[in-house]
Amino acid sequence: MAAISAQLASFKFFLSLLNDRKCSRFCCQIKSFENQHSNWSVEFLSGKESIVCNKVRIGDQRIVRIKEGDATGRHVVIVDDLVQSGGTLIECQKVLAANGATKISAYVTHGTFPKSSWQRFEHDNGGQPEKGLTYFWITDSCPHTVKEVKCKRPFEILSLSGSIAAALQV
Repeated sequence: MAAISAQLASFKFFLSLLNDRKCSRFCCQIKSFENQHSNWSVEFLSGKESIVCNKVRIGDQRIVRIKEGDATGRHVVIVDDLVQSGGTLIECQKVLAANGATKISAYVTHGTFPKSSWQRFEHDNGGQPEKGLTYFWITDSCPHTVKEVKCKRPFEILSLSGSIAAALQV
C-alpha cells in the first residue's frame, strides 16, 4: 500500500509540474487487457483532456491502438507506471505520431530498463514526433537507472523524496 501511495504522490507531483509550467498537455494512459489501470489515474487526469490507448500482446508483438481521444495538433504525454524494454511506449509513440500529435513525451514512475534498454530513447528527435520523445520524465525510484540516464536527452529525473515524505507525513 505504501508503494501505491508513493506512486500516487509522484503522479500528483508530476501533474503539478505540468501546471506550474503552464503546460496544456494532453495526457495519454496506456491500458492493457490483461492489466487494467485502476481508477486513480482517471481521477488525477480529470479536468485534463485525455487519450486512452489499448495494448494487446500477441506473443512478443505489442499492438497499441487509440481507443478514445484525438492527438491531432497536441503535445501528448504518455503516462505509465513501469517501463522495462520500452517496446509498448515506442509503439504508443508511433501510433500517436501517425494520428497527428505534434510532440510526444512520457512520464513513467518506475524506469527499470534492464540491459540498458533506455538507450532506445536516447536521441534528439529534431522536433519530429515520429522519431522519438521530446521529454521522458522518470522518478528516482530505480537508482541504477538514474545513474545511467542522468544528463542524457530526453530524460529528466523527478525526485520522489518530497512525495514520499508527504505520503508518510514526515
